[in-house]
Amino acid sequence: MGPKNQNLSTSEQRIFSEDESEFISGLADVGGIAIENARMYHHLKADHDRLITEVHQWFEFGAVQ
Repeated sequence: MGPKNQNLSTSEQRIFSEDESEFISGLADVGGIAIENARMYHHLKADHDRLITEVHQWFEFGAVQ
């Protein structure tokens, strides 16, 4: 069994293999998608909350403000 922890920060230069480069690129892509999904969720949640408030106001007061 290999080491449990590996330190990736080093002063030694290293050339990554094609597989490692593709893996790191894939991780970056997934991270970017996760960040974009979080941003979209935040905006959709804010819009949803605003619309719910407007609907409640409409039923309570007869008009959306």
